[in-house]
Amino acid sequence: RNKTGESIVNFGTNPFSIEMFLHVPNIENNNQIICQKRDTGDRSVSLVLSKSSSTTSVPLIFSITSGSARLIASSSIEKGKFSHICATYDRGSTNQLKLFLSQTLVASSLDRFEFESLSFSNSNLIIGSGSSFSAMSSGKSLEGSTSNEFQPKSTLSGSIDEFRLFHDT
Repeated sequence: RNKTGESIVNFGTNPFSIEMFLHVPNIENNNQIICQKRDTGDRSVSLVLSKSSSTTSVPLIFSITSGSARLIASSSIEKGKFSHICATYDRGSTNQLKLFLSQTLVASSLDRFEFESLSFSNSNLIIGSGSSFSAMSSGKSLEGSTSNEFQPKSTLSGSIDEFRLFHDT
């Protein structure tokens, strides 16, 4: 919040990008939330790691949910090294989620949707933890989800460097 108490991290009707370097250790992991902004209803912006028994890679999932509308983009990242990640909601031009690894587009959401507003002014942006959220896209559950919910099983096990949030793509 700024000096007047107004929320600064508020997506509203703008495109946005979440960028960071992320290091995930070479161990088996449960569902974990990297960062999340969520209101008390069914609206959330979440960047998560899905459960993985692999010691070399882990599924990375970027999701926006609002009521029955959901966009999801996913890819894998390597464990044991820092990966440059940029998760973008390209509002207006494509109305899709996009995932970039080392400045290369690796995934886009299959669906397109222009959310009316992603204004979560009373909610905090949480890094390294979060809450369960609706995890269905095009009638299919996400990896690491046994139902319609993605449920984090532990806090983030890893390192984040140079976390940045942009109110633009």
